[in-house]
Amino acid sequence: MRLGKAPLMLTPTLPLFTCLALGFAPQATEGDLARLMPHSSFAFLEAPGLSELCAKGLEHPLIARFLESPVGAFALQQAPIQPEAALAIAEQFIGEPLLPLLSSLSAGGAAIAIDLKHAGPVFSLAVRGNDEERLLTTIETVLDQFATQGKLSTAASTPRAIRGLDAWILNRELAFAIEGTTLLMSNDEGHLRDMIDRALDGGDKTNLLARETFTASARGDASSFAWGWVDLDVVDTTNPRALGDLRGMTTEPGAHFLLGSTFTFLGGAERVEARLALAGDALELKLRGHGVDPEIGAELRPAQDSAGAAVPKGLDGDVLSGALYRDLAGLFRVRSELFPARFQPDFAEATSTLALFFGGEDISDTVLPALDPWIGVVSRAAQFDANAMPDVPLPALALLVRIKDESVGPRLVSAFQTLIGVVNLESAQNMQPTLTLGLELAGEHTVTTARFSPPRKDEGVDIRHNLVPACCLVGDVFVLGSHVSLVRQVVDQVSRGELEPATTGENLRIAGPAVLDVVEANREALVMNGVLNEGKSMEQSRGDIGGLEAVLALIEGVSLDVKRLAATTHSATIHVQLK
Repeated sequence: MRLGKAPLMLTPTLPLFTCLALGFAPQATEGDLARLMPHSSFAFLEAPGLSELCAKGLEHPLIARFLESPVGAFALQQAPIQPEAALAIAEQFIGEPLLPLLSSLSAGGAAIAIDLKHAGPVFSLAVRGNDEERLLTTIETVLDQFATQGKLSTAASTPRAIRGLDAWILNRELAFAIEGTTLLMSNDEGHLRDMIDRALDGGDKTNLLARETFTASARGDASSFAWGWVDLDVVDTTNPRALGDLRGMTTEPGAHFLLGSTFTFLGGAERVEARLALAGDALELKLRGHGVDPEIGAELRPAQDSAGAAVPKGLDGDVLSGALYRDLAGLFRVRSELFPARFQPDFAEATSTLALFFGGEDISDTVLPALDPWIGVVSRAAQFDANAMPDVPLPALALLVRIKDESVGPRLVSAFQTLIGVVNLESAQNMQPTLTLGLELAGEHTVTTARFSPPRKDEGVDIRHNLVPACCLVGDVFVLGSHVSLVRQVVDQVSRGELEPATTGENLRIAGPAVLDVVEANREALVMNGVLNEGKSMEQSRGDIGGLEAVLALIEGVSLDVKRLAATTHSATIHVQLK
């Protein structure tokens, strides 16, 4: 098929066609554009929702909501050109509205795959439209424009014939051809020829659909905006250093402690798939790792039917709440087989240090096994005394842990008291304020507290007054918090059985409005922190905090859910709910 006027090969046109790569409505049979991709590809991306997104343009609910929001207004202020003006320039260039055109050109699907077999990444791109004549007309218009501007040489304008299709090659940087309404493109001529062969012959044994690790994945559907797949084992084979940090997470004790083992072992999966869904008021990203080792560190991950954590029911103003799974006893048990030798001294030091708070016992044998791995977490605004309201007030945080051995609960309270004593000793040696231990009642339960002395009237209230640590044993639940006011609230809720239903996976819920309140209450302190500690100008720091506030003003909430779907499959879902 020959255009007759100009070639379909031009470096400046790459951004346009790259955009088209993000829209693909997958088909089940020979219409599946994965059929055109090489079997050796390590990554694949398709996006069923792009054609619809382009059709609605700036009127799409999600885009309209963004542009009308404070963060949208902030972004528009910083943009060198407004969206309407940019679209007008594009329309003048191609002779018709850009977004409806892109919707038409990607209506039949688009997909891109990346191969690492060569010296550098090689991409294969296929875009299928619904109007062959419109595709040809658009190409002719673009090429004419660049020819008029002197950016298109005569050599580049000359098409080649590859198996009866017109194709264009430019200095090995870009190659493409047209087959019906489908645009085939690559940055490698050999890959383009292979794509043409698969388009004309089927290539059942050489395409991505013949790859078992690809077809075993759950492909995107009409509800997905985009779906991607990466074979991490292929990356390891091609470039063993490329995933060093990701693979190394599984042998980092800090990653298991902070992120949790279920999430951390995602980095050790053989392949990962991701699905992005967009709605008028939300966006959701789902990650799923397949081929996770079912044996190494298996005890650090919750069973699929695990009972979950005790989490207080949410209250208005909650900043954060959730359920975490941290098998601390398991970390110590598997330390020699899971973690490299360089970390073993750290475990030994932790064991000896923590023994100070438990009468010299080895906590890995006695205390940690008595703690349920599920940990409830909640964060709320603290209720400060009138004379101890910090100049920079921060939310309080509390943790809830079930005790499986009733003899361990009182020892945790004793360990808290010993810890305060040790902290006070170190503070006294450094001429710093110390904490005073105390006991208070919360209903029928005794709360152990530690407070700094109230500030003098002639001095500001230091940030340290955010810390009024406290703990309490409520039946078989140990509550530990950064501020006594929150510990009292949690103790009251646990006593009355006001707990959220147990979950089968880890989860965190963050409330956008509550976080925004914290940022706004501490705006000047955050601005000055940017100036003094990060070297920013006052104007730049204020702009950064203003941008953060604009983002938070758009978000109703963010949730993270991490689950062990099967012995070798882990998932993580991030859901962002807009206002």
